[in-house]
Amino acid sequence: YQAIESLSETPDWNISYVYDSSKAELAAAKKTGKSALEQDLAVIRLYLKKGQYAESLKLAENRVIESPNSGEAWYLLGLAQGYNELLDESDKSFRKAESLGYSL
Repeated sequence: YQAIESLSETPDWNISYVYDSSKAELAAAKKTGKSALEQDLAVIRLYLKKGQYAESLKLAENRVIESPNSGEAWYLLGLAQGYNELLDESDKSFRKAESLGYSL
């Protein structure tokens, strides 16, 4: 606090701001104003887009436990599993998504 306050006493100072687009996108996905399911699905899609496959897998696994009748959740789990080289599991998740009416 004192270091920041002392800045006001110096004639030459500036503040630098670094914009982190990844964190901004994640915050936006989490604050869609929609249901928890829709927010999580948006975050999973963002993780997949950014190549954060381990994170997408973990969240997708939790989401299908919480929403086992969501075809989209199962589809995104299948994608995450595929990117994590869990091909047999991925195929099963895609089949489950289709059985719930999700169009692949």
